Amino acid sequence: MSVIRLATLSALALGGVLAKSADAGAVDKFTCAFGAECIGIGNPCKEDEIKQVTLTRTGEVWMLQGENDTEIAFVQVGAGDGHLLNLLSTRADPAASAVMLLSVAPNGRAFLSTHGVFRELQVVVNSGICRPEAP
Repeated sequence: MSVIRLATLSALALGGVLAKSADAGAVDKFTCAFGAECIGIGNPCKEDEIKQVTLTRTGEVWMLQGENDTEIAFVQVGAGDGHLLNLLSTRADPAASAVMLLSVAPNGRAFLSTHGVFRELQVVVNSGICRPEAP
């Protein structure tokens, strides 16, 4: 693991600790960094680059924006009872019939999974940290 990668994830983890005290219902923006990507169940996970995204709530819709300005709309699923913020996108990649699920724990730990047909049925799971942004 590179020093830059370790420093970035450590800084975001510290911000994630601050997320423990934040009520996900009161947060309208997160900055997330995903440092590991696992494709399927038979392949080793890759940790060679950090993918940074922002997640912003506007009304009932959450918009995930990637580094390349790609935007994906999510809606909250579940009660949002303080245990997990769960978001679902059913139009992540229509050509692949893909859906995405993003889960953020109160401590900032996050998983982003994409399920779709990429030559065959496949799942891609990214793990990382999301920290709330100040209003």
